[in-house]
Amino acid sequence: MAQIPVNTRAVGDPKGDYLLYLEDYVHTFIRKVYQEDSTQGKKREISLWGYEFEEQGNKAVTLSWNKISGAIDQSLPAVSGERFFPSCYCIGQATIQEGTDTQIGLEITAPDGSKIVVRDFYIYYDQNEEMQNYLIEWNLTHNKGRIRTQSEDAVRFTRMTQACNREEARVSYLWNAMNLLSLGLMVCVAAFGIISVNNYHKMKDMENKIAYIMSMPQEALAAMSGQLYEEKGTWEEQLDNVVQTQDTTETTLEEDSLQEQAQLMQTTEAAQAAEEQQTYAENAQTQEAVVQDTTAPAMQYYIVQQGDTLRSISYQVYGTYDMVSAICAWNGIEDADSILYGQRLLLQTE
Repeated sequence: MAQIPVNTRAVGDPKGDYLLYLEDYVHTFIRKVYQEDSTQGKKREISLWGYEFEEQGNKAVTLSWNKISGAIDQSLPAVSGERFFPSCYCIGQATIQEGTDTQIGLEITAPDGSKIVVRDFYIYYDQNEEMQNYLIEWNLTHNKGRIRTQSEDAVRFTRMTQACNREEARVSYLWNAMNLLSLGLMVCVAAFGIISVNNYHKMKDMENKIAYIMSMPQEALAAMSGQLYEEKGTWEEQLDNVVQTQDTTETTLEEDSLQEQAQLMQTTEAAQAAEEQQTYAENAQTQEAVVQDTTAPAMQYYIVQQGDTLRSISYQVYGTYDMVSAICAWNGIEDADSILYGQRLLLQTE
């Protein structure tokens, strides 16, 4: 059921019992026809297609309402309104007049012959594909054979130039993109070729090494394996030694220091003892030489034993302690309490 459009705007002050609603495409078409007629000094009729309905006692005509409203130029070859507006019916014929505030007015002749002049109306907005299709065909038919003016040619040339520029820009963009893609592809192919060549050389080198090893005698391979195993064991032992050395380094520092001090003390005492023993040996040699030069055969040597003293030696050899001074004189001893183990003492037996 037809309803009064909601999305509308008023042209003039429409009121009264009769209201007219023009769809925006229809209104644009009627204005264009009116402008051409005014320029050429003629007046054309158009047929109006839409719905007629009554609401609250008011009679209203909806032109090109919703998606099935329109207007057809009657000056062109016969065009069937049912072809473009199959769900509408012809409201009537109309001539275009000057309306309110430079707008248009319509003198509508209904099918029953009644006429009404409308200068105030409503414009409503809809997609109206049917009227759009008619306008496309009308422009093609209406402009066929018409001589264009210079301004129209300039506009047409400008539009064509802009279209060509846009197309050239699009082609240039695509060409640049293709060049970049081609360059990137070439770089990838070159990189892949270089990597493949390097891998090929590495594989050939590996094959040569494997072939050389496989051509070696079994004894040489066994020897190489044993050598590698021994080197591995040697490295493991060295690593263990390094670890053990690191673990014991800190604990042996103090012991080494104490041992060095003890060795130094022992070395000092040994040097002193050797020096004294050398002195006694020199004295003994001197005394022995003196004895050999004399004719006293009663002299002999006594080897100092552990725990001996000059008093014990004097008592052991002579049966008295009074020979200590004589023994010191014979052997050049200044301190009677200082004799060494293993020292040779010259003693007189007669």
